[in-house]
Amino acid sequence: MPSLLALRPDPIIQRLNDWMDNWDPLHRDGPLRRDHVIRVEETMRDGTLEIRAELPGIDPDDDVEIDLADGLLTISAERSDERSESDDGRTFSEFRYGSFRRSLRVPADTDASKISAEYRHGILMITVPMPSATRAESTRIPIKKK
Repeated sequence: MPSLLALRPDPIIQRLNDWMDNWDPLHRDGPLRRDHVIRVEETMRDGTLEIRAELPGIDPDDDVEIDLADGLLTISAERSDERSESDDGRTFSEFRYGSFRRSLRVPADTDASKISAEYRHGILMITVPMPSATRAESTRIPIKKK
């Protein structure tokens, strides 16, 4: 395996890459923000909402939380990774950490006990059974003439 020192990128390219990794196109919290948005795909199949969230390199047991409150399903994750290497009296260290969050609207009467989640190959799959919509009967309202 090559040394981390040999793989060290050009400092200007590294700064550009770091900036692009943290860029917020909507400038909600300025050009750099602390919480990064998790990329998701949403698909509706047979009355079930399937959410696929991209979370590579995350330990789902320790670093991921899924919460449901007031019709808002929130996925939160946190990553921390550090490594260092010494060679010829020089030390190269690298770290990457941050928190990620994404909130999605679901019907307010969604039953949290029926939501399931599975993590495989860096993808978190959340299955949300949609509540059956009770259709109210239509009632014609008479108009009085005066």
